[in-house]
Amino acid sequence: MALLIVLIGVVASKAYFGKGSPLHGGMPSGHSAVAFSLWASVVLLTLNPVVALLTFIMAIMVSHSRLIAGIHTKLEVFLGALLGIGATFLIFYIFSLTSK
Repeated sequence: MALLIVLIGVVASKAYFGKGSPLHGGMPSGHSAVAFSLWASVVLLTLNPVVALLTFIMAIMVSHSRLIAGIHTKLEVFLGALLGIGATFLIFYIFSLTSK
C-alpha cells in the first residue's frame, strides 16, 4: 500500500512541476522515492539491523546512479528520498492506529 501511495505521489509531483515525464527525469526522483520507501518498510518490518543496513545501502546506490547518469539533480534525488520515507512512515503510522 505504501509503495502505491509513493508512486501516486511521484506521478502527481511530476505533473505539478511539469519537468520530465512520469517515467524519466523530473521532480522528484521516482527511483529514489521507491528505493527509500522500500528501505523504510524494511526498517519498520524487521528487527535485523544487517538487513536494514543493506537495504539502506541499496537505496543510496539507486539514488546515486540517478545522479551519475545525469538524469536527476541532487535536489530531485533528495526530495524523492524524502517523499518515499515520509509517505511510507505515514502509511505505516495510519495503519498502526487503525489496527488498535
